Amino acid sequence: MQQLIAWIRRCFDPAYIEKQSIKSGIEHAAQLYASGLLLDVGCGNKPYKNIFVSKVNSYVGVDVADSPHRKVTPEVYGYALNLPFKNASFDTVLCTQVLDDLPEPGLAIKEMSRVLKKGGYLILTAPQSWGIHDAPHDYYRFTKFGLAYLIQCADLSMVECEVRGGFWAMVGQHMSSHFFYKFGRYSFLKVIIVPLCAILQRIALLLDRLDYSDNYTLGYTLVAKKL
Repeated sequence: MQQLIAWIRRCFDPAYIEKQSIKSGIEHAAQLYASGLLLDVGCGNKPYKNIFVSKVNSYVGVDVADSPHRKVTPEVYGYALNLPFKNASFDTVLCTQVLDDLPEPGLAIKEMSRVLKKGGYLILTAPQSWGIHDAPHDYYRFTKFGLAYLIQCADLSMVECEVRGGFWAMVGQHMSSHFFYKFGRYSFLKVIIVPLCAILQRIALLLDRLDYSDNYTLGYTLVAKKL
């Protein structure tokens, strides 16, 4: 029953495309590149930990004490721009949807590179298109070229950089988010708005398969290797 309820909630999530694209990208990267001791930078409540538990020996989360997110469960409190770990401490570093909330994303990637062992992997997701959030700490959006530059500056080598949906997926997600946050706050409208958001997203995903263009995307999942 719990699995059924979780499935229904996932299907009717107004941010289904965004969340599923992030999860799919991380699952792919974890399968191929995760190992040893893993650090989750900006871990929040560690929503992706279960993906990695069978692939790494240990999972360490780090986050700030005053995180705007409601549930934060790090093993260590610290800031992405000044990670409280020694050089070459981790085999894998994970960072999901954090770069855009940092005033100096290049410095953050250099810190992640610093704590990575030689030959270790950084698994990172970042947005190209998303609404303002966590204000006022919402600073940047990224193209694949910008991410490649930041990776290169941090003595990392890009292994792969995959888009998270094409044009129609991006449009469908934005439409769903707009309708939900504009009208979904009214309880009497939720019974209409939530199914509408689910339908919009499914149509968008279908259109994305029929007419795919990755010039517009929600964001990227990348993997980089420590040189």
